[in-house]
Amino acid sequence: MKARRFIVAAMLLPAVSVSLAACATEGSGGEGWQSKRDVTSRVAKLREQTDLPPGGVWSAEVSGSDKDRYQVGSADAIVLDEAQCEWYAYWLDREEASDTRGAASARRHFADLHRMPAFKANDDSYRQVVQAVEDAAELGDPSGIQQFVRDNCGDMQKGSDYR
Repeated sequence: MKARRFIVAAMLLPAVSVSLAACATEGSGGEGWQSKRDVTSRVAKLREQTDLPPGGVWSAEVSGSDKDRYQVGSADAIVLDEAQCEWYAYWLDREEASDTRGAASARRHFADLHRMPAFKANDDSYRQVVQAVEDAAELGDPSGIQQFVRDNCGDMQKGSDYR
């Protein structure tokens, strides 16, 4: 049971880091911080370069007030989190539908997510947990991905049974 709690806690780290990114206010300034406008622009650019599964949708906007300041890298984390949720939910849906082609496509995209800067920027323990969950899913155990989607994805994947 302790191992399962660790997995769930480790998977929540990216969501917590994105939430904390907007904690500074306009007066924070300085190196390492970006305006909401800069983050929104970078998010739009990254979304253009990042594939989503069929039916996948991006969240409408970057949360927070226009005066908020975000840590550099927040846009990368936002796009990774959204893409990961969409691909995981798609994989779960395709597995449930016995669509082996769609599920295989999703698994190939899991590897694409691992090449994203925000994934690489996460600590090693997070990357190991994600890899273990994905490996287990490929061997037929979807529970880790189900837990990830339930805990981290909210309403990102409209139409999925796992939102």
